Amino acid sequence: MVHDNCELHNVVELEPFEGGGVLLRRFPRKVRNALSPLGKMVSQESAGVELRFATDSKFFRISVGSLPSVLAPYEKHNQDLFVFRGSFFHSHHRLEPGKINHISPISLQDADKFPDIMPGHLKQNGFSKDVWRIMFGRYPAIFYGLDTYGAEIRPPRKNEVPSRKWIAYGSSITNGASPTVHHNSYIYN
Repeated sequence: MVHDNCELHNVVELEPFEGGGVLLRRFPRKVRNALSPLGKMVSQESAGVELRFATDSKFFRISVGSLPSVLAPYEKHNQDLFVFRGSFFHSHHRLEPGKINHISPISLQDADKFPDIMPGHLKQNGFSKDVWRIMFGRYPAIFYGLDTYGAEIRPPRKNEVPSRKWIAYGSSITNGASPTVHHNSYIYN
């Protein structure tokens, strides 16, 4: 799905949220409402959701939010957000639930080390270094917008993302229940 020139990976439905944002939903409302009580709670989380985009801007600001996880009383859930440039980890941010969080990852283009990396390693896991990836965790995520300060923004091209797509079905282990860092769950590697 594409929204505001960003690819919303693993999102099937956008649900308007007060204040102008949209909740990033992995399951349509009709499916969520037909699940068991625990299924309804877990299906609201944005685990595995990514915003993907490409821009020539050296700087950008992403505005996102989160709601407290409904499982928070039972499991410790941090509201972590991870930024990647291609397959390479860029930065980690902790969201404050219930508020609009403005995150400005500094592009390392001025001190770009990508020319020093052997070409065969640049497209590790199938992602181009030109694709920014914003990865959410086990909480309901809200997307408010992306500001590239006037620079063009576009969704990734077909040759900039992995060519293979697959779906996994399983239990909380497959979902990445309670990992130290959610993006290292086996399902995402």
